[in-house]
Amino acid sequence: MTDSLEAFYQQKEIDDQFNSMKLLSFLRQNSILEIECQEVSFPKNKYLIETDEKSEYIYFISDGIVAVEINNKIIDFKTTTDIVGFSELMNLDNSEFSYKSISKVVVAWKFKKVEVLDKLLNTQEGYLYHYHYLTKELHRLQAKEELLRQSSVEKIEKTLVYLIDKLGMDKKQGLVGDFIEFPISVALLAQYIELHEATIYRKIKEMRAASIIYTEKQKIYIDVKGLAYHKQRDMSVL
Repeated sequence: MTDSLEAFYQQKEIDDQFNSMKLLSFLRQNSILEIECQEVSFPKNKYLIETDEKSEYIYFISDGIVAVEINNKIIDFKTTTDIVGFSELMNLDNSEFSYKSISKVVVAWKFKKVEVLDKLLNTQEGYLYHYHYLTKELHRLQAKEELLRQSSVEKIEKTLVYLIDKLGMDKKQGLVGDFIEFPISVALLAQYIELHEATIYRKIKEMRAASIIYTEKQKIYIDVKGLAYHKQRDMSVL
């Protein structure tokens, strides 16, 4: 138990030391290998990068949500502090993925891949930032694979809890009983967890009985704090 706790705090310290915001600060630091960056914005449904497009850039998201697609299917979501295109930093050919803005607007810092690569591989901390970010991406993809093996009910509940945390929705709500709009539609959520929309609507109908969620015109509204309380209560019964 002590060893696992120690490992947890060691990992947390590493995560804090090499998080993406510190990576952004490192890249924008001009005292070591100065590189150019530009703030850009993308309206809803605009692609940052498209499949088979030769992209020269990566994007640090400062605001908004981006859907990651492959073969016209959503496999992931990127949001504030995430990096679009970083997993393909070494790939200077056509992208395997598409990245599309799904929020009203996405604001990001744009960097040239070759300049980022040069700075990361020619500085000690740059190499560590690169390694840490790719390791975190791998762990997240492994968690997604594990999620897809769960039952339909568990898929929906765990995905909502995960995305609420990832999107910072738990920080936006005031009191239990206050509903806020979930920024991902039922259709996009269905693609992400590989379920039919009808299955998601059925589950939401069950959760609606607990007064923690409802849908209206493809949009989902959640009592985030109520959902957290509901999950804690379920776990206490086990």
